Amino acid sequence: MNPPFRSVVLALGLIGAGGGCGGGSGATKAPSTDAPTNATSSTTPTSPSSTTDTSGTTAPDPWACDPTASPTATPTRRLSRAQYEAAIWDAVDRIGGTALRSRVATEVDAQLMLLPSDHADEALSRQDQTVSQQHIDGWYLVAEAVADGLLDLDPLPVSGPDEVPAFIDHLGSRLLRRPLTAEEQGFYLDEVYGPAPTHRDGVRDLVLVWLASPSFTSHMEHGTDTAGETTALSPHEAAARLAFHVWGVPPDDELWALADSGDLLDESTWVAQVDRLHSDPRAQGPRERFLTDWLQLDALPDLGASVGTPAFDAFRGSVDPGADLHERVARDTLDLIQWHLAAGHDLDALLTQPAHTVMDPEVAALYGVETLWDGVSEPIDLTTGHGGLLTRPSFHLTGTATTNPIHKGVWVRRRLLCDTLGDPPADLGELPVLDPSHSARMRTEQLTEQEGTVCATCHASINPLGYATEAFDGLGRPRDEEVVYGDDGQVLARWPIDDTVVPLVDNGDRTEATGAADLADLLAASAKPEACISRFWFRHTWGRSETDADACELAPVRDALAEGSLAEAFRQTTLTPAFRQRTFDDIPATEGASR
Repeated sequence: MNPPFRSVVLALGLIGAGGGCGGGSGATKAPSTDAPTNATSSTTPTSPSSTTDTSGTTAPDPWACDPTASPTATPTRRLSRAQYEAAIWDAVDRIGGTALRSRVATEVDAQLMLLPSDHADEALSRQDQTVSQQHIDGWYLVAEAVADGLLDLDPLPVSGPDEVPAFIDHLGSRLLRRPLTAEEQGFYLDEVYGPAPTHRDGVRDLVLVWLASPSFTSHMEHGTDTAGETTALSPHEAAARLAFHVWGVPPDDELWALADSGDLLDESTWVAQVDRLHSDPRAQGPRERFLTDWLQLDALPDLGASVGTPAFDAFRGSVDPGADLHERVARDTLDLIQWHLAAGHDLDALLTQPAHTVMDPEVAALYGVETLWDGVSEPIDLTTGHGGLLTRPSFHLTGTATTNPIHKGVWVRRRLLCDTLGDPPADLGELPVLDPSHSARMRTEQLTEQEGTVCATCHASINPLGYATEAFDGLGRPRDEEVVYGDDGQVLARWPIDDTVVPLVDNGDRTEATGAADLADLLAASAKPEACISRFWFRHTWGRSETDADACELAPVRDALAEGSLAEAFRQTTLTPAFRQRTFDDIPATEGASR
């Protein structure tokens, strides 16, 4: 590829944007009459309750729950990095309190920094179930750092050998998140503590073995029925699953006590604990991890990296991006969603309402507002042209002096509508010569929508979703015209905003939209966003992609998004029967076979 043309294509997002499509018939699927099948399927229902076939009869809801169907098997999952770090500090506090924490903090932090980060790109971070040698070594070194802190801790959490059995029974159970059998207690007493040269060394060895155990580093769930493929979780397994999912930490004392008594799995008690955990401020962190993954906020460009280039400097004007403006912009989007969650709003409100929830003065400059929201009172409406989610700066940041309609269109197709997009063709053919003074839409159309080219079919359904929000520049600022800058920072041209499109939100829908507000209304009128987000939430919950057998877990979330609230949708997952069960792969019918 000719280098100058390659730079233009990169700027427009064609290369590396994943903006192609697989079947050559457009990115939007045929009418949605199939149940969800896999991570890349774009089949989503056209209404929350039913679909209509070509004969005019109402077809069954493809997301209708069949309670007799066996849920999909879920492999044993490791803790996410955030969950593991929370579990380690919870363990430190349980073992030795603030005295131990102060002794080991520096070394434990150093070892935690060496652990691999959970990878989130098209997938979510909790779907990263890679277990590498770096994980295994890191877990051991963290466990060793905590355990070695006991060697000079005075007093020890257990004063003498007579107290060790109770120490094993109590602390060992909490760290491994299940009651220990008599055989296990004997093993830890005789084979781990017993051979140590001193009492202090024995206590240290116990803690090392527990913290390095797969029962600590993973969600180790065996269930209560060792014969069946689908089994109810034990009370302690259910407590751990609930706490890690909602709070990202091991069970607290209240949850553990209910698991000990067996009362946790009583329906009324379970619902009460679900409500307690979801309403607690500790639920915000894991919820924001999901939102960050889904919205790909970690991928926002570092705007400070472009400072010093003439075109970007001329474009940004008085805005000083600094080193962290992209992080502030991400925080602004999370603040918006947290307000909608707290207010009990639904997905339509998130997509359409122009609520002024801006609390950061640097971000407020991008909106063009001077008064900040106080974070408490009812927000007023923005009057800047900004509306719902897709008008917020996080959706528009490019790190360049221009916008990226392709990138925006791909994001909506994949993350809000769950439509399948393939990769760009390997052979793009001969690229046209682009006029650098043209608008972003004009250049994108010439590059990807010329009749008869390999790009045209797919981009006809991608690009309009990006064009509709062209009234916002590459910093998310509202604009009445597009100013095109040359590499030297000089103005090459000024163009009126052309944001009239046919966005093809639903298959066959040729409704025209002008601007972001019209697009948001069409998205809100469609059932696809609710169905799509329920898929992403499922993947966050289970660490895997959805299948046909998962309708009983998907449908309640989708319905809550459509008819209830965002907060209720997150809550619904923990109320499904499957959340208190585990399904295993087929068990070999051999004598002595076990999990």
